Amino acid sequence: MDDVPLTWEMAFVSLMDIDMLVGLLLEVARPDMIIFAVLIIFLITGILTAEEAVQGFSNQGMLTIALLFIVAGAVQNSGLIDQLRDTHYDPVNIYLNYS
Repeated sequence: MDDVPLTWEMAFVSLMDIDMLVGLLLEVARPDMIIFAVLIIFLITGILTAEEAVQGFSNQGMLTIALLFIVAGAVQNSGLIDQLRDTHYDPVNIYLNYS
């Protein structure tokens, strides 16, 4: 296999991928905003064309993942999980039923 020299585009995309992953793990902003910001940065720097950026949204798998991020964020922010936990989870009752 031929050695491919590292171009600035490769290095920049790798750096942005790492930054995006850290941002998502540390929850510095909403996931959709982090991913959209990286997409905009790739557009501004010319790494992606507008056609390539929009083309990703025609992929059904990509849209499914994006919608899951939005729904998960909405459920988390609504407090629904906390309400379900508080109404259906009683650690004392669970301990007594299983002992």
